Amino acid sequence: MTSMRPHTLKGPGNTLARRDPVDQYLANQHLYRKLMVRSDSSLFQVVAEQMYDTQNLHYEVRMDCVRFIMDKRRLFRRNITGNFNDYLSKLEKPNTRGTMIELRALCLMYGRNAIVHEPMRLGTPVTFSDKYKKNFSVFIDQYGNFDAVYTMGHIEEAAICQSITFKMLYQMCFKLPDVSLAAEKMLNPDTFYEGTTLEYSQNGTVVRILCRNGRSFDVDSPELTSCLLKDKQLCDFHNRVRWREYVQRFGRVPLSCTLKCVDDNIVPFSYSVAKSLDPNIYRNVELSSFLVMKKEAKKFQLCIRDDFNAGAHCLVQRHKWLGHMKKGFILKIDWKTSTFTVYLEETGTVLQVPPNAVHPLRPIYNK
Repeated sequence: MTSMRPHTLKGPGNTLARRDPVDQYLANQHLYRKLMVRSDSSLFQVVAEQMYDTQNLHYEVRMDCVRFIMDKRRLFRRNITGNFNDYLSKLEKPNTRGTMIELRALCLMYGRNAIVHEPMRLGTPVTFSDKYKKNFSVFIDQYGNFDAVYTMGHIEEAAICQSITFKMLYQMCFKLPDVSLAAEKMLNPDTFYEGTTLEYSQNGTVVRILCRNGRSFDVDSPELTSCLLKDKQLCDFHNRVRWREYVQRFGRVPLSCTLKCVDDNIVPFSYSVAKSLDPNIYRNVELSSFLVMKKEAKKFQLCIRDDFNAGAHCLVQRHKWLGHMKKGFILKIDWKTSTFTVYLEETGTVLQVPPNAVHPLRPIYNK
């Protein structure tokens, strides 16, 4: 728990305080750009999310794209300069950026057309077949990075689903008391400035808080929740002895430990969690989680993008041609000579290879 800071942030889309003129332009068109991690896999992350509702399958989408282009080489050969097989061999690697060629292949493979947005230009429809009823909606910047584009209505629905998910996690799994009320106090303290009215049960306990603006919040009971504090004995809410002493002393029931922290200017959980709990705010969890991991990786001098450290599982490229990679794990990394010592599980051999021969593990191996 850390000290609270002033915070005002509202709205799932057009009021997310995004200062980028591109985002403001899209918001005026009732569209929302969901930023992807700035990596060479951004196109495949966009397609994976819009096809399968998860970015985690981006490598499988990439490999499906490679196989499709290989099978339909007559359609793509004229658009690819240089050796066709070398192009696909490079495309198989996660450090190769997807382009409009790959977007075309993915549209044909999944039976979709595309709407391509560019800076300060409304989306351009790219029709591959009149039979395709759905679209991939993407944004491509001047550097070739791809982002996903959604309607504002879709983002509003996603914000509600995200809020339900986080409430289930913090209320039903962690069983913290008054989670929604605490999040509201953290994000929108002005909700309570005009005063509140308490609604009591028949036995005299507070069951609901009514705000002047019409909003209401149910109040949790100590019997159905868990204590936020490390030492439950210090909690006036969950410790029944302290509860009775508090009521005798002040003539009212104590606040839950979660609300007590908020009133003491201490956040019971991070502001990122509070935003995720608010149904009026959509949080880009994938991007923010990556940034946190990247910060931690920098702190401990790890490569978060590829998870290249001793003991990590990986794929080792033995030869140049397409698909010839073996599963193994890293035994040692010599950063001075840029040499990886790896163990191949299939053959039981130990090899020393350069960094460009080591690649992240495909998602299918993590299952």
